[in-house]
Amino acid sequence: MRQYILLGTVYLTVASAAVEISPPSADVRAGETVRFSAKGATAPKWKLSGSKQARNVELGTITPAGFYTAPALPPNPNLVVVRVKNASATVRILNPAPVLKAVAPQTIHSGTPFNLSVTGSGFLPSSQALLNGKPVNVAFVSNTELTLTGTETFPPGTKLQVAVVNPDPGEIASKPVGLVVALPVRVSLTPGNTTVRCGTELKLNASITNDADKSVNWLVNSKPGGDDTDGTIDSNGLYHAPSIAPDNPVVTINAVANADPGVKASIQLKLADPTPVVHNAVINPNNQLTLTGSGFARHAVAYMAGQPLETTWDSPSQLTAISTVPAVPGELAAIKVANTKSLVSASVAISLRSLHPLMSYAEATRFLKLTTWGPTPAAVVHLQNVGTDAWLAEQFQAPPSAIPDPADYNEAPARLQDAFFLNALTGPDQLRQRIAFALSEILVVSADKDRHYAQLAPYLRLLNEHALGNFHDLLVAITLNPAMGSYLDMVNNSKANPARNTVANENYARELMQLFTLGLVQLHDDGTPADVPEYDETTVKELAKVMTGWSYAPMPGYAGHWGNPENGLQPMVAYEDHHDTTEKNINLPVPCTIAAGGTARSDLDAAIGCILKQKNVAPFISYRLIQRLVMSDPPPTYVRRVSNVFRNTDGDLWTVVRAILSDPEASEPGAGKLQEPMLFATGLLRALDASARGPLTPLRIQSTVMGQQALAPPSVFSYFSPFYRTNGVLAPEFQGYNAATAIARLNFIYKAVHDQLGPGIRVNLTNWDELASDPVRLLDAINIALYGGQMSEGQKSVILAAMAEAKDPKTRVRTAVYIAAAAPQYEVAQ
Repeated sequence: MRQYILLGTVYLTVASAAVEISPPSADVRAGETVRFSAKGATAPKWKLSGSKQARNVELGTITPAGFYTAPALPPNPNLVVVRVKNASATVRILNPAPVLKAVAPQTIHSGTPFNLSVTGSGFLPSSQALLNGKPVNVAFVSNTELTLTGTETFPPGTKLQVAVVNPDPGEIASKPVGLVVALPVRVSLTPGNTTVRCGTELKLNASITNDADKSVNWLVNSKPGGDDTDGTIDSNGLYHAPSIAPDNPVVTINAVANADPGVKASIQLKLADPTPVVHNAVINPNNQLTLTGSGFARHAVAYMAGQPLETTWDSPSQLTAISTVPAVPGELAAIKVANTKSLVSASVAISLRSLHPLMSYAEATRFLKLTTWGPTPAAVVHLQNVGTDAWLAEQFQAPPSAIPDPADYNEAPARLQDAFFLNALTGPDQLRQRIAFALSEILVVSADKDRHYAQLAPYLRLLNEHALGNFHDLLVAITLNPAMGSYLDMVNNSKANPARNTVANENYARELMQLFTLGLVQLHDDGTPADVPEYDETTVKELAKVMTGWSYAPMPGYAGHWGNPENGLQPMVAYEDHHDTTEKNINLPVPCTIAAGGTARSDLDAAIGCILKQKNVAPFISYRLIQRLVMSDPPPTYVRRVSNVFRNTDGDLWTVVRAILSDPEASEPGAGKLQEPMLFATGLLRALDASARGPLTPLRIQSTVMGQQALAPPSVFSYFSPFYRTNGVLAPEFQGYNAATAIARLNFIYKAVHDQLGPGIRVNLTNWDELASDPVRLLDAINIALYGGQMSEGQKSVILAAMAEAKDPKTRVRTAVYIAAAAPQYEVAQ
């Protein structure tokens, strides 16, 4: 180099000395230092190639004193030039020397994948690791940390050496660190495969062997800690099953060893449906039932009163269902939810009361006891909803229940009696049937004498047909009914024959007046006797002449003649040559004379017309209808009011019946009558909502044993006299009540509540069985069903005490119903 010195205006050239750098080249490991000197330079200014500075992150640094420190990582290329003026030296940067400080863990397990964390310094992305001189997988984390993975099969107890090697340039290995091979980590998990009910918990225990780290990580179906679908598990191994089972109800639980994540133990848990719990049930006006609770499976089914409902799953805590179950006995329906046959919730009670009733349950029950064969739950609710006027209008329009034809003419009446009970229990024409039954106890015919089905079926149809019609038409029809003709000897009753010393039979004429229309003494309008005879024996004889000339109708295909064979299927026909055509003087309070020369039919019409003109007819029939429908001993004022209706409507039975039922006395609690056996039997069965299908032979037999055989009263006075008294109290029905019939009633109740009345009748108390866990609620339901809610507190205490002695729900229910139905307060209809 030349230097120029200015001296005045003269330039002189001076030659500079050469600079030499020593050493001219060097190998330096990354991060290490080497010293250079510059001969021939005073206060040299050091520079690095590619930079005008003495410091560069990628190339290193050099101090004024010539100390060069290589960068932490070799540059690429790994050559750095150190310069002073025009002199230079070359530095080759070598990879750093790795230094191992620690390896964790300090043991690996034979045959088990390992994962080692190596800490130290000088680590490169290209660093390699050796385990006892054999390469292993390396993952670079940082200059100070590497992760080594692999699997070794050295026997337990083997001591291993771990070293890290940095490759060229300047390949170099660290000093090794020792490891020990231990037994493989083992994880055991208890309990084993098992079933867990949804909504419950299960404690799982994981045990680690061969390692000091006893902790595990829990997975549910490969998900750390699980989730709401498959269940969750906490760090202590407490598994919380989901509220309902997922679509795949089998979940896998893994306990993964923290010491060796490649080691785990697994079990499978089968998730079973939970036991559902119903907290509340609400039914809306559209019969949609909403149930809230817990543990409702997706396939859960709601039950009301033991019947399954169409159920929709909303969530594990809510179901909705459509209530297809009609009213139940006692208004309280047991609601439960079943996930399976064996997983059933406890029942809760829900009221099925009418939302906007026009009358109380007690009022509706009492009214139906007067007008039907017994109140059914559905009938009570319907009456509450529509009211008595609409209900009566429906009943007036209801056609008579069908009465099967006889199989042949000689068939006995048993099947007809069974059909009678079937219609009573299930027929829609309840009011018509009740009025017909009341009339059958006034206009009596009996299977005791008329022993053929073919005789009694037309008689029963006749009563049903005329039950809500005009009394005059009924009286004419019943007079010509062949069953009546046979029973009271009007059939083949011929006129007097002096030559044969015969007279007309007086039987029907006598009973027509005494039992069917007038009675023996004159009556006031209120039904009280005037102590004056209504007619005398002469009147009977005169009326008997009217009742001559009638015989059975000829059988189809046969010529008719006097004394035709028995034919109960068609009304009797007249044979005029056997009819008494003489004048008849009917000596009644309103006397009638029937002129001579009349026909059998004209004389009959005239005689019946004469009888119906008598003042006695209205109070006589009114009194007996009230007795049969409402009470044994009606007050005279009640009889008078109904009698006036009878008279003013010329005996329109429909209007008369409405007057009887709408009178204040009919709705006044307290007065009543002992339930006749047939009404007692049907009333209890209908109150319990029993189902019925024919034949009902066991029920017919039970009623007979209780003292009342259908269509077979023991005398023309029917099953009991309307004037029978017990202890001075007018109580006709008690005439047939004695020790034997009382016990028979108890036996009937027992058979009914235990569903032992034969295959034709099913008494299902399932709903009450499910209410039995709450005796008070159960008694409420029984009280409403049998008593219309009017059971006395004394009765309740007796029944509750008896229920407390019962050992199981079914016994509790049957005991309670038995006592309630056997109580005098139930047997006497109020």
